This record gives sequence, C-alpha cells and structure tokens, in this order.
Amino acid sequence: MPMQLLVSLWDGSDWATDGGKTKANWTQAPFQAHFQDFNIDGCSATPKIPHKDCYNAKYWWNGKNYWQLDQRQMKAYEDVKKKYMNYDYCTDKNRHPWYRKLEMDVEEVNKKLVDELEEMGFPLARAMRALYQSGNSSLEDAINWIVEHEDDPEIDQMPSVPVKIEIENFEPSFVSEEVRLTAQKLREKSRKRNKEEDMKSVPNREKERIKAGKELQEAKNIAEENERKRFIALKKAEKAEENRAREKIRQKLQQDKLERRSRLEQPVQNNASLKTSTPMVQENKEMLPVMSTEIGVTLTTKVELMRECLRSLRRCNKHVDFKVKRAFETLLIYVRNVARNPDEDKFRKIRLSNPAFKERVGIFEQGVKFLELCGFERVEGGKYLFLPRDKFDMAVFNSAGNILQSAITNPFFGLLSAEE
Repeated sequence: MPMQLLVSLWDGSDWATDGGKTKANWTQAPFQAHFQDFNIDGCSATPKIPHKDCYNAKYWWNGKNYWQLDQRQMKAYEDVKKKYMNYDYCTDKNRHPWYRKLEMDVEEVNKKLVDELEEMGFPLARAMRALYQSGNSSLEDAINWIVEHEDDPEIDQMPSVPVKIEIENFEPSFVSEEVRLTAQKLREKSRKRNKEEDMKSVPNREKERIKAGKELQEAKNIAEENERKRFIALKKAEKAEENRAREKIRQKLQQDKLERRSRLEQPVQNNASLKTSTPMVQENKEMLPVMSTEIGVTLTTKVELMRECLRSLRRCNKHVDFKVKRAFETLLIYVRNVARNPDEDKFRKIRLSNPAFKERVGIFEQGVKFLELCGFERVEGGKYLFLPRDKFDMAVFNSAGNILQSAITNPFFGLLSAEE
C-alpha cells in the first residue's frame, strides 16, 4: 500500500495565533506549504494484516536511542519551538481540557526493568506495555501480566509513556525459577505464532502489492490523460489569441490607411475594394510584418512584435530552457526598474559588455531586440543601450511587463503557436 503525506492549512486566527490576537493577512493569499527532500522509513502493514514485527527493535525508530531526546537534542528542540512554533494544537489545554488530565494519569516506565525483560527475549513494546499495565512494580508482576494477556491484539503495540531512568542501582531484580520458565515458554510460543502469521500473510501481502501497483498505474494514466487535455486546451487558447491579435492588426492597418488617404484628400474606396487592396497580415515562420514607417508603429503592433520576439527566443532555444527563463526574469527586472523610476538615468542605460547582462540576456539576439522594441537605442558606438527620457512610454512598458510575466508563468509559451 503506498504511503502518503497529508497536509491541511487551517485558519486559526481566532485561537492559534497568540490566542487569537494576530489575524491572518488574507492579502498574502494563496498560502502554500512546500516539502523538500522528504523521506520516510516504514514497516509494511495494513489494518487488515497487522505486522507485529513492526515493533521489533531491528527498526531504528524502536531503538533505545529514540526513547527520549538527549540533552543536546532537547536544547535544539526547545530552540526550534521558541523561534518557529507559534501554537501547538496537541497541547492546547484551554481548548482541550482532557489533555491536562491525560498528563496527570501517565506513569513512568522503569528503564532497568525494561532492559531485563528484553534480555529475557520479550519485544520492547510488549515489555513496556506489561510494566505500564502492571503498575511498574516488579519484573514478576510484568511477566504474569504477559501470561494473562498474551492473546490481546494490542499487546505488541508501543504505549505512549515516558521512561524513568534510574542510575543508582544496577543490581538485577530477583525472579523465581518458575517465572523464568514461564517466560521461556512464552517466548517460544510467541516465535511460533509470529512465524505462522507471517506465512499466512504472505499471499495477502502479495495481493496488496499487486492491487497497489494497479492503482498507481491507473492514477498515472489518468494524470497523463488530464495533462494531454490541458496541453490541447492551451494550444487552442493560444492559437485563438494569435488569431484575435492578427485581426486587430488588420483592422488597425485599414483604419490607418483610411486616415492617411483622408489627409491626402484621396478618394476613399469602398469596403470591398479596400479589403482587397489592403495588405493582409501574412503568417510567417519568422515574425509578424513590421508596419511601414509612413503609417507609424502603433502600440498594438509593437505589443505583438514584442510578444513574437519572446516566442522566437523560446522556440529557438528549447534545449536551454532554464537560460531562457532566466533571460525573461532579467528582462522583467529591467522593465520594472524603468517603469518605477523613469527619471533615473542608471535604469535607462545598459552596458552591453556587462558580464551579468551578457550571460543572462546578451547571449540571445531576441533579448536585445526586445529592449530595442521597448524604446532603447544603441549609443556610443553600440557599446550601450540607452532609453531617452522623452521616448519613455508607460503604456509600452506596462505591456512589456505583462508579456514577460506571461512568458515566465506559462510553461507552453511560444511552444504551441501555429508557426511551429
């Protein structure tokens, strides 16, 4: 059966955060929890097929070293609690009064007696449970309790009780020969029974393994099918977006041509002839056509050119996708700095020979082209990119920022277009 890690995020604003004094800041939503390098060791068992061997001392978590924290570990634990833990749900005595009673009812288990029971061959969990249930009084009482409760289903489950360590007396407890013989018979009977249960559980464990394998394969198939549908949907959406953008450009070209002819006092053709004579936006595998300088580059056209520039950068460098994403992120920083501080010369001037710029953006021709579309010009013999203050256009930089944000967050940006 596959193991899982389940996590839930609760709104504890009324009780968890400093007793409800500090409220959750929902402007920071959505809240997410991440796990890194998570690993877990376990013992194979199911509710229907309990495996008593899981309480065996061969598993590291049942070892004596993990019964309690040492002084150094306890100090580290307290430091973490002090710095990072704001609330402990399990020890909230105000909301859960039963916890206070549970703390008072728990007794300690004598470690010396536990060691002696283990030396006699009893599992750690059974030894601790026997001492706890027999009042932690003597070795003989614990063995008698084991005799009376050897058929209990929970006899080998580890009890959640603290261990009392006594260092002043190392002499072993006195046990009669009759009790020792009884303990020996119990050990032999327990080994025989565990062996028989293991033999019976082998076929069931194999069935569980096969069933779990089938469930994992079905889940994998469903995930692959959902990913395929998502891929198709994204491709259709991006194609529809490109078609709408081309239509806007075509309509803008028609409008600009009408206005230009009107200014020149030329007769306006009817819609049918205009539609025939207006140069259509042709699909090209390189990029969208640039409008003539006579008409002027409009904002709509410039936005499309910037988007196509980034798509081209992504398509031509699929093999170094991490460098492409880094270039997009760096361009977004440049664009945001200028948009927020348009009067600062240091943000409007970029040295092309700068090592950081060359490594992140300069290695891509389309990256430099994108900055030029934003208004940057080559100056001082092509050594710098400079944006004159009077050529700064906030609308252009807002659009550039939105396009870069889409390129960074959309994993299929530039990979699903019709040009591919």
